[in-house]
Amino acid sequence: MAHFFIFLPAVESEIKINGQEIKTYILKMNSRSLISLIAFMIALALSSCAIVGGIFKAGMAFGIFIVVAIIILIAVVVIRANKK
Repeated sequence: MAHFFIFLPAVESEIKINGQEIKTYILKMNSRSLISLIAFMIALALSSCAIVGGIFKAGMAFGIFIVVAIIILIAVVVIRANKK
């Protein structure tokens, strides 16, 4: 068994085409290898600033949603209190 790109296991085989032997590598992907590959690709694709920025944007959106929900809840309570 050969190792392809250091951490992904691959099976080495040889095929003959027109009398020439050609080495091929077939990746053996189990769940651990697949998760490692995805994590590595994400780390390369996104810089740490982009990841942190995305987290803060999601947090800000959630915070705005909670504030709006609380304001609506307070308005409903005040309106119902004034009707009685």
